[in-house]
Amino acid sequence: MRRYKQSRSRIPEIHLNQDQQSDLQEGRLLSRDLQVNELELRQTFEDCADVIFRKLISTDMAGRQIQMLLVCVDGLVDSVHLEEAVLKVLVRERLPTTSTVTTTWVKDLLVESAVSVTQVSVLTDRQQVIDHILKGNVVVLVDGDEAVLSAGVAGWKQRSIDEPPSEPVIRGPREGFIETLRTNTALVRRRIRSPRLKMVNMSVGEFSKTDVCIAYIDGIAKPEIVSEVRKRIEQIKVDAILESAFIEEFIEDQPRSPFPQLQNTERPDVVSANLLEGKVAIFTDGTPLLRRLCFGVL
Repeated sequence: MRRYKQSRSRIPEIHLNQDQQSDLQEGRLLSRDLQVNELELRQTFEDCADVIFRKLISTDMAGRQIQMLLVCVDGLVDSVHLEEAVLKVLVRERLPTTSTVTTTWVKDLLVESAVSVTQVSVLTDRQQVIDHILKGNVVVLVDGDEAVLSAGVAGWKQRSIDEPPSEPVIRGPREGFIETLRTNTALVRRRIRSPRLKMVNMSVGEFSKTDVCIAYIDGIAKPEIVSEVRKRIEQIKVDAILESAFIEEFIEDQPRSPFPQLQNTERPDVVSANLLEGKVAIFTDGTPLLRRLCFGVL
């Protein structure tokens, strides 16, 4: 995997005028001035050696230079995908000739030219920008525009899909969940190919911001049960969710009861069968163990 060699040990000296300093003091990250945005992000990610800041200069059809800034986390993005699908497109393709080049123009360029980038969105909130960077996306800031472009180029090493050692079978599939949330949901989606299979994404944990997904089949699972599960997870206030057992402790009625209220499994076929029976499944990013509600009730 290619690495971008770049000095990131300290914040470079950036000189701001009075208006730029006012924008920075008021906390408006999404300023139209690229220098203000860069300084704010560098201060936010100070002493984060794995966060990469890379400046780019593109040109429009009139030959004018357009300054851009790319920010991502090294190790969370696919470096080859980033270079082929984003960097080369932004550098080689000429932007349209307008009075101001906006993030919307850059988004259209990526959507049309970088077909391998499936998730492209425009952000207008400071916290959203930070969250997207930490989730493995690359954000593109354009000088003169207060909006920020986020492109999904996440990619990191993950464990292969193998039979779970805790649940071996003689007959049946040899697939088991891994630690990546979207891979696990795909294993279930492949078995239940219906739009009635719903998957609701949530984020839990003040620092970890762990991705949690609630899965159920619309029309089979009881709506009041689904609503209660969502309500209890939304009410979890904790620093971090590092494993699905954390969620189990928070949403159980009787955590000390010897009788199971939630069950766990690493097998997608077992989860699919339970969903078809009206139960609700809870996926947690970072763990192969999936929690499912016993008897479809709490």
